[in-house]
Amino acid sequence: MEEFLKTPLGDKMLKEKTLLLPEPSALNNVGPTLPYVIVGDEAFQLSTYMLRPFPRSRGKLTREKRVFNYRLSRARRVIKNVFGILVAKWCIFRKPIYASLETTRKIIQAAVVLHNFLRRKDAHETPHNRMCFTPNLGQSC
Repeated sequence: MEEFLKTPLGDKMLKEKTLLLPEPSALNNVGPTLPYVIVGDEAFQLSTYMLRPFPRSRGKLTREKRVFNYRLSRARRVIKNVFGILVAKWCIFRKPIYASLETTRKIIQAAVVLHNFLRRKDAHETPHNRMCFTPNLGQSC
C-alpha cells in the first residue's frame, strides 16, 4: 500500500479524499468507535487517516512514543509479510494487474479467500496425508 500511496494516483486519491476508507466503527460491541487508518512510515504526512511513527530526529522520544513506534513498526512488518505470502503463492501479484478496479478487487478477494481455505484445510490434515501441489514447478510466472 505504501508504494501505491507514493505514486501520483495514490497521492491524488489521498489529497482529494477519494480513497473511500470505511466510516469509523467499533472493534467489538463494547469497544470505542475507531477510524480506519493507513499504516505508513515517516515519509507520509500525518493526517486523520494516516498512522506514522513519531520522528526520531526531534530529540529523545518518551517511552510511550518509542513503544508506539515499535508497535507501528511491527504492524507494518506484518502487513508486508502478508503481501509477501500472497505474492509467493499467486503469480498474478508479481507484476501490475491490468484490469478494472472492480476486477482487481475480486482478484484480491479471491486470492485471500483461497489462501485462508487452503490454510484451514492444511491445519486439519496430518503432514502424512498432506499433498503438495505446485502448478508452476520449474516454470516462471
